[in-house]
Amino acid sequence: MLGNTAASLEIGDLPIIPARMRATFNFRKMTRTMKSTRLRIGKWRPNPGSGWELIYHLFRANWIVFTGLIVISAVNAVMYYVPALFLRLVIQYLEADPQRKDTGWGWVYVVGLFSTSVILNISR
Repeated sequence: MLGNTAASLEIGDLPIIPARMRATFNFRKMTRTMKSTRLRIGKWRPNPGSGWELIYHLFRANWIVFTGLIVISAVNAVMYYVPALFLRLVIQYLEADPQRKDTGWGWVYVVGLFSTSVILNISR
């Protein structure tokens, strides 16, 4: 048996979700957004009920979520290439100082390479 099967499903069996994830909250937010905002670019205005107006209202209602998603994606894109940058810096250091007289920057690059690789692998 893979899971617990109940004879019936009752309201007490359901998980409690926060208010911002409930349908009534989202419905109120969308109706407020649709009443208070209108899409207008210069003199152009889309037909009521068109897809352009719906996209605009959805963006206005969820702009914080979209902004957070864009920021996280940008940070993730940069973090993907940072270990390769540190590896290049380590190789440049090894080629520039074959006698290893000044090891300060070498250790900085190695610690940077290690820490960014760990952070990148933890976030996957």
